[in-house]
Amino acid sequence: MTHAQLTTRNGFPAVRLSTQLPVPAGRLWSQAVTPEGLSSWFPFDVEYEATPGAPVKFIDREGDESFYGTVTNVVDPEVLSFTYGVGHEVTITVTNEGAQSTFALVEQLPEENIAARSAANWHERIAELERAHGLDVPELSWDVIYDRYVEEGFPKGAPVPGRPDEETLV
Repeated sequence: MTHAQLTTRNGFPAVRLSTQLPVPAGRLWSQAVTPEGLSSWFPFDVEYEATPGAPVKFIDREGDESFYGTVTNVVDPEVLSFTYGVGHEVTITVTNEGAQSTFALVEQLPEENIAARSAANWHERIAELERAHGLDVPELSWDVIYDRYVEEGFPKGAPVPGRPDEETLV
C-alpha cells in the first residue's frame, strides 16, 4: 500500500492514497467501485446511480442511520467522484497497468484538522481492499494507524470517537 499523502485539491486540504492491485481495471471497477463493489470495502453500504447529480446513499450497516451525498463525476470505468458528508469530496480513479491496476483515492477535506483522521480511515479501508485481492497487508488497529499519521505531521484536532485526547478538539 502506498502510504497516505497530504496534498491539496481545489485549494482545500486533501489526503491521497493509492495501491497496485493484481486485476485488470475493468474487473477492479466492478469489484471496488460499483455500488456492490464499494459496499464490500467502504465503511457503509452504498447505493448510487452512476450519473453526475444523482444521490449517493450511505447506509450504516448497524441500521442506525443513513446519510446522502451526490455523484459529482463519473467516467466509467475510470473515475467516480462524490460528496461524502459536509464539505468532503471523494474521487476514486482506476487505471490499467496491464494485468494490474492502480486504485487511487483522494478525499478533499473541508478543514485541515481532519487530515490525520481521514488518512487513518482510508488507510484501514484500502488495506481491507488489498487483503481481499490477496495482498499481504498487516492488520493494524485504527489507533496505531492514526497515531503514525499524527507523528508524521498530518494535522489533527477533529473529534475522534473513543479517544478522550481528541474528542474535545475542533
